[in-house]
Amino acid sequence: MANPRQVMAEAQLLRGILIKAARKVIVNIISGPDKRGVRIFLERHLEGKNVTEIAKEIGVSRNWVNKSYRPEAFRLTAMQFVRDLSAEA
Repeated sequence: MANPRQVMAEAQLLRGILIKAARKVIVNIISGPDKRGVRIFLERHLEGKNVTEIAKEIGVSRNWVNKSYRPEAFRLTAMQFVRDLSAEA
């Protein structure tokens, strides 16, 4: 049987790596093409805000955040995650 504490430790490690990747994306967005909504989504998501709160702050619908900013933010974060893992290999 798997040790539940070990699984939690692995999940926490993965979460930390993903957060680092998201922070790198935020920095790259600031210095790159204008993706203000994506940057704000990632920043607020890392602060623990929900989609409704983020949409209200940006001034768009919750649906727009879910269909536009959220997938792009997660796509960019996943790409950064893979780059980071590849660099370590």
